[in-house]
Amino acid sequence: MKSTKTRRTPILAVTAGLATVTAAIFGVLSAGPRTGGFRLAADDTQTCRVHQSALPSAAYTGGVKGDTQAIMLMMHDYTAHGTQPYCDGRKATSEDQAWTRLYVELGGSAEVKQ
Repeated sequence: MKSTKTRRTPILAVTAGLATVTAAIFGVLSAGPRTGGFRLAADDTQTCRVHQSALPSAAYTGGVKGDTQAIMLMMHDYTAHGTQPYCDGRKATSEDQAWTRLYVELGGSAEVKQ
């Protein structure tokens, strides 16, 4: 009679693999809002604004630890284009509104369009 060997996958390895996949899925799902840099207009002659695709990052909201150059570029862009409509003709997104609030909080004109 032949001996048949059964190949078994160790339960520990399967459990560890599932835990890794689960952590990755929950990490993606529970990640906070996407933050990033400000999307600047092509140049100062542009007659419309571009939508922002992310909320302001710590470079803009970090106070004394913020990136002064990045903040000044954002402030310049809002000063030059803040009263212009969006290039696609749509209303401000929640990301756009967050940048507008930051602009005003940092001393920019409250006349910026939403």
